[in-house]
Parts: sequence; structure tokens; C-alpha cells
Amino acid sequence: QTLALYVNELSGPIPTEVGRLTNLKHLSLSRNRLSGQVPTHLSNLSQLELLYLQFNDLTGTMPEEVCRLRTPNGALWLLYADCKEEVQCECCTDCCVDSGDCTEV
Repeated sequence: QTLALYVNELSGPIPTEVGRLTNLKHLSLSRNRLSGQVPTHLSNLSQLELLYLQFNDLTGTMPEEVCRLRTPNGALWLLYADCKEEVQCECCTDCCVDSGDCTEV
């Protein structure tokens, strides 16, 4: 129920296969070189409680579908991203910057 792939020098977009791991509760992809936009298929992870995407090269806006996991009926209670600079995220719980600092929002 946990997939911890932080600090693995992963690059490219987040694979669509991750969206098929529907029993995941914790997903950490932080501190890699993942790029592109945060994919909507992460919203398939309806059991997800923790999602760490910070310190990557992701860009764009956090998909509304992923943000819905943070609603009162959703399980997601921690969502970290580089939302002070690269990723616009209205639903993130913590925003991080390249210097390594994360701030609760």
C-alpha cells in the first residue's frame, strides 16, 4: 500500500501505470527529475492518504480530479508539490521551493 520511489533519479512523465495501483495509500515520488504536468490518472488512487510530488520538474496546474481527493469525503490529507513556483495547486497542503523549504498552506 506504499510506493516509495523518492531520490531515484526517475525522469520523464509520471507513468500512467501508477494510476492502476488503486490500493495505494502512500505515494512518494519526491526528489527525482519527473517532468511534465501532474497527470489526472493519479485521481484513480481513491485510497491515497499521502502524495509527495515535491522537488521534481513538474509544471502546470494540479488537476481538479486530483484535488477532489482532498474533499471531506476523500482520503488524501497530505499533498506536497512545488506549488510556490512550478505547479499551481489550490489543494496542496504544503508548497515547496528549490531551496528545499516546504511551507504549510
